[in-house]
Amino acid sequence: MKKNLVLLPLLLLVLCTCSTQKENDAEEHFFAALQLEKSSPELAESFYKKAAKAAGNEALKKASEEKLLSYTQEKTGEESTIDDVERAVRLAASLSGEYRHRQALEEFRLVINQRPQVFIEQPDLIAALGRAFQYAGKDDEGINLMLAWANDSGNAAHAEARYLLLFYSGRIARARSLNKIPTAYSAETLFREAYELAPDAEQKDACIWYILDVSGTANMQSLLRYYIPQMHDISYFDDIFKRYCRTLTVQRNWTAMQEIYELLPPGKCASKAQYAYILSREFPTKPAFKSAIAREPEISALYYRIMAGFPVDLTANDANHANDIKKSPASFLLAFFKWNCAEYLQPYLDEYREELSIEELRAIAEGYYKLDLWEEALRVAVNYMARPDYTLDRQDFIYAYPEAYKEYVERYAAEYSLHPAILYGLLRTESYFAADAVSSAAAQGLAQLMPETALDMAGRIARAGGPDYRIKDSKGEWTAVDYHNPEASIHIGAYYLRYLRNRMENMMMALLAYNAGMGRVKRWRTAASDLPMDIFVETLDFEETREYGKRILSASAVYGSLYFGLSMEQIAADIYNDDYSKVEP
Repeated sequence: MKKNLVLLPLLLLVLCTCSTQKENDAEEHFFAALQLEKSSPELAESFYKKAAKAAGNEALKKASEEKLLSYTQEKTGEESTIDDVERAVRLAASLSGEYRHRQALEEFRLVINQRPQVFIEQPDLIAALGRAFQYAGKDDEGINLMLAWANDSGNAAHAEARYLLLFYSGRIARARSLNKIPTAYSAETLFREAYELAPDAEQKDACIWYILDVSGTANMQSLLRYYIPQMHDISYFDDIFKRYCRTLTVQRNWTAMQEIYELLPPGKCASKAQYAYILSREFPTKPAFKSAIAREPEISALYYRIMAGFPVDLTANDANHANDIKKSPASFLLAFFKWNCAEYLQPYLDEYREELSIEELRAIAEGYYKLDLWEEALRVAVNYMARPDYTLDRQDFIYAYPEAYKEYVERYAAEYSLHPAILYGLLRTESYFAADAVSSAAAQGLAQLMPETALDMAGRIARAGGPDYRIKDSKGEWTAVDYHNPEASIHIGAYYLRYLRNRMENMMMALLAYNAGMGRVKRWRTAASDLPMDIFVETLDFEETREYGKRILSASAVYGSLYFGLSMEQIAADIYNDDYSKVEP
């Protein structure tokens, strides 16, 4: 008996070792197949079979089996076994997911004509159909159809479908109004009707958001008075509160602002800090406004905490850090780093993100960070730092605010007398350090430079004896810049920021001009010259520019604290009240 007891731990060790080796083999087969898919699909398929057979990790097994299923479907032509309607449903849903709404609507029309009951039986399809009509439909066709279905007595038992039909009818009506296209329907009325059928608190919040969004500012005070107590996730409405705050600031309607401030619950959303900060500046003898800011979220209300003198403590290291994560799917996702396959990770991370703990996401951010994949590390860290159960940790800020392209940032910040923390803040805000970033407005590269501006500034740099980043066309004319060259983008961006600073009132004005243009920002300032600079920022016509200045200040303050030994308040003061020293770039 004693002999057996002695042998038992040894047996368990052998079994554990075998299991670990088997799992390692499964990973090796899966990641080899992943890299062979394009060059050798048959070999990749054989490796996926081995991985599926050996995998003990559920996520790894599922991924392997899904890959094998795609190979099987390709070989057997499974699509040929389904009828035209089912094929159209699948294709339309796929096209909708790719934002190809016009093509999706064409496929949906076949379903509408032949088997419309599919949408009631599969309510998820209503969302895709609604988006297709919203972006590609004509007249009120989509609303007429969806309301007919919603009001059909035969569909009375399908509450979820009726809710979605009303909700997406409202979205179509809203889109038509925004685009100044005539419609016979009131979006607000449709959203109010949808609200009565909303199946859960999240959907009720969505209806309230749209009701407030389409109502305009005339009745906003009374609407907020009514709806704020009914809101489930108050932070979901931050953009509504911010826009209305801008309206009240422009109107100097401090009484209405104080009422909304008092309605907002403490510690739940960044907007409470915004209202409190503006009121504290208007009523400096009422310290309760300023002290309230210290109770607001450390991440989402960071700008107002900095401005009020309540910055976050970046010396804390209180969080748990993962050393050996063995749970599925986290261990499967982390294996992408082990097998040098980080470039393939994103779709699998998207699939499992909501299941992962902060500790597990932190380990993934660390994996990206160690590979200098700054954008990816940053996005993962920002995601988990926004969770309500997040605890501040200095290392997370390093992932979320990396010293990306440090050599170039410090070199060109010094050359143009910019603080590197501010240049870091600009680059992070503009592109998240994605060198290949291209915006919808055609701004490009790390510094998100517009082509005309980049070409102009690059020419100035070259004429001053610096490197020439311009590119000639076939006629020998300068027509473009090497936008996605990190050094070129950082150099031109730093030069342009100094160029603007030499022509604007302070660094904040220069940053706003970087986003909205010098002429426009100067006109805004002239129209609000009676306001202090920080309150002036709250009144800017463009929401993007309002948030842009605040985001750069917040990011710059974090960089100053993390890497340069400065207080966050000092960076804020430098941006708003910098000592002007003109340096010709």
